[in-house]
Amino acid sequence: EMVLGGRKVSIRTGNYDLGDSASSFDYLIAATDTLTLLGDVVFNSSSDADLILLSAQSIDLSEANSITFSGDELGIGSFDSLNIEKVDLKAEGTLSLRSLDSIVLKNSAMETAGKGADFVHLLAANQITADSVQFSAMVKQITMEAMTINLSNINFPSNSNVNLNSLYGGIDGKYPSFGTTTQYGRVNFIQGMSYGSNPVMNRTNFDLYG
Repeated sequence: EMVLGGRKVSIRTGNYDLGDSASSFDYLIAATDTLTLLGDVVFNSSSDADLILLSAQSIDLSEANSITFSGDELGIGSFDSLNIEKVDLKAEGTLSLRSLDSIVLKNSAMETAGKGADFVHLLAANQITADSVQFSAMVKQITMEAMTINLSNINFPSNSNVNLNSLYGGIDGKYPSFGTTTQYGRVNFIQGMSYGSNPVMNRTNFDLYG
């Protein structure tokens, strides 16, 4: 692996060449305090490389617009809550978000290229809240794991395999909670949820399309 580390790391708008196509490195950019990304950031590397952006405390994406990685997997992880709002994430094969607290994902896009696993994985120790997230049509698998998962205004792509894993699992072994009342330890479909553009906001439609 190639490692860049510091107490505070800030990455501004630009194209960053991490290595040519002949290299076989994976890359880790890590901060012990705060990792900050600003504007539109593009990391270029070989197609089979992984890039992990990690902070032992927080990741600040409040002034970021997009993060693009030309390699296989882009991973973002923090010990604190991970807030991604109005930030588009792109990688060739896999997008991974992890937090030892909570993940908040809002008004953002997650895109893969349709050339590999096309996998989106969200993992939080406490809670995942996702609202108005656009998954590209190429995404084949989506997994979210947390104590409680709250979802709103999301259309899961047609033919994608979606796994939503919460503390207590499905109601009656199968269903999310539907409506604005959030149930702790469950998957909650708050509003506007669909699969393949078919609404899945009640048990009947969930059985048909979910």
